[in-house]
Amino acid sequence: MKTPFRMFCFVTLALSLFAATKAAAITLPECGAGGPCGGTANPIYAEDTFYGAANHDIFVVSPPFVIDQSLNDAAGSGRGIVDLSTGILKASATAASSSPQFTTTATGNDLFNLGGLTPGSLASVSATLTANGFILVTQEGASAQTHAFLSGSSIPSSFDGHTYQGFSNPSGSSQVPLNTLVPISLTTTDTFSVTVGTPFDLAYALRLDTNYGTQLDFLSTAQLSFTLPQGATISSQGGFSVVPLPAAVWLFGSGLLGLVGVARRKKMHTMTVH
Repeated sequence: MKTPFRMFCFVTLALSLFAATKAAAITLPECGAGGPCGGTANPIYAEDTFYGAANHDIFVVSPPFVIDQSLNDAAGSGRGIVDLSTGILKASATAASSSPQFTTTATGNDLFNLGGLTPGSLASVSATLTANGFILVTQEGASAQTHAFLSGSSIPSSFDGHTYQGFSNPSGSSQVPLNTLVPISLTTTDTFSVTVGTPFDLAYALRLDTNYGTQLDFLSTAQLSFTLPQGATISSQGGFSVVPLPAAVWLFGSGLLGLVGVARRKKMHTMTVH
């Protein structure tokens, strides 16, 4: 039996997730219904997609390439947030108690350019999408799926996906206890070669599938990041940029580490003497 405190926490959590999901609405024209779509004509975009009682696909194809849309229908409710300038995705999805599916997908598609190195040279780059969220299952056997994707026309696709199912007595990593907030982490990385000065496209997405009252909350942020060669910079037509630290900063940091090492050796020497 749940204690009054646990019941209060569960109700508070459910209300907070529902409130966060309904923070915005579909306020933009949808793709195919007077609104723009992504593709060859619009290779840079922020996109929210919802699969509920009806399907909805909304794009932003002009600066500042930020989208924040929500849906609440008979199949469930969800929210998607994309900001190309920061490489941030946020999403949530909650299926209605009798619904076999409600899905939210938040996608960013951008053109990136590597700089800071010899133009025309090849360089190795790693792109990583990391997402942290929570799952809440309230019905025996109900389930959810989470996916983080990276892909590009000249980049191998990668993803990290998991399926979870709720049970009163769970066993195994894919089963979660009922009415319990369970943290989820997703990380996917692509390593590829690019030509310095030549733009390359990269899509990154977070997809949440829920059913029968299950809730997924990834509104705390999924973040795109890059690992670059020393001295390299990366920027995008969507406004994303990473600039390496000046050499003086690295030297200053190395100097501090050197001082710490000297101090430790002195301390160890003193301890040995005494």
